[in-house]
Amino acid sequence: MRVIVDGQTQGILVQKKQTKMQQFTLAKGLDASKNHTLQVFQLSEGAVVTFGGLELDAGQFDSAPKAPARRLDFIGDSDTAGWCADGSKNTGDNQLKYEDPYVTWAQQLARLVGAEGMVEAVSGYGVEKKTGAIEGVLDLVTFDKNSPNWDYTKWTPDAVVILIGPNDESLTKLVGVSSQKPQGQSSNQKFITAYKGLLNQVAKNYKDAKPAPKIIHVCGGSLNGFEPCQDIQTANKQFNAEGGAIQGYFTSITKDHWNMINGPRGKGGSQYNGCDGHYNEKGHAVVAKDILPQLEKIMGWQAAADEVIV
Repeated sequence: MRVIVDGQTQGILVQKKQTKMQQFTLAKGLDASKNHTLQVFQLSEGAVVTFGGLELDAGQFDSAPKAPARRLDFIGDSDTAGWCADGSKNTGDNQLKYEDPYVTWAQQLARLVGAEGMVEAVSGYGVEKKTGAIEGVLDLVTFDKNSPNWDYTKWTPDAVVILIGPNDESLTKLVGVSSQKPQGQSSNQKFITAYKGLLNQVAKNYKDAKPAPKIIHVCGGSLNGFEPCQDIQTANKQFNAEGGAIQGYFTSITKDHWNMINGPRGKGGSQYNGCDGHYNEKGHAVVAKDILPQLEKIMGWQAAADEVIV
């Protein structure tokens, strides 16, 4: 868990084993004459944490800051979960050490537009059964088969932003399914059908929302992130053609920037990569910066800040 005081990270807490209760010191030495804000941001995907409360040695708690009016819901795979974001090409991919969703393109983008972000992302997942299918766990409160379903009336986003699909295309190649289209175009009808199923699920979840959220597709994931993009556009066109209240929009980073941050032959190893060929904070920032003006145009928003880490 990342501990943030007054907007600045103070450190990372690691609970090394399951326990009924464990106490952590979150901050010390704060100026008692000033008000301070505290945020604890969970970094490990799949973990279920029970919050037991806060204690102060001195002073008193004030009411929590008001949540941002803007809301973005992100659906994705390892790039959105922050897999290896804190690592490098010389480290392993230990989840407890190197996974960090706080620095991903999604969270950077949310902060840039002053939005509260919600994330449903599972490393290695896609939309087809062979990759686990995000649709099967999307509606759960926790990543557990016995979890209750989430009540979508409790938190309605302005947009659902999706970056998923590269894992489906990777496995298509591994099992020997060939494509007659040029490199970077997957031509996978099963993927198109499954991806459209995800869009239908999102539309069903927010069918009573007023106003209806938009769906924004993002092309630009790590490694083979450009390969499913044509099929995503096809699925989106089919979804929009049905004339539902929720409409989808396609965004993409530039191919030059994708080549830059994915290193030689798209295999990672550049200054923009963490471990396992995935993006680090700088790589995620390039994605966020490219997507930002497109998202603002779709949403009719102005950026809350004009600064990204590059």
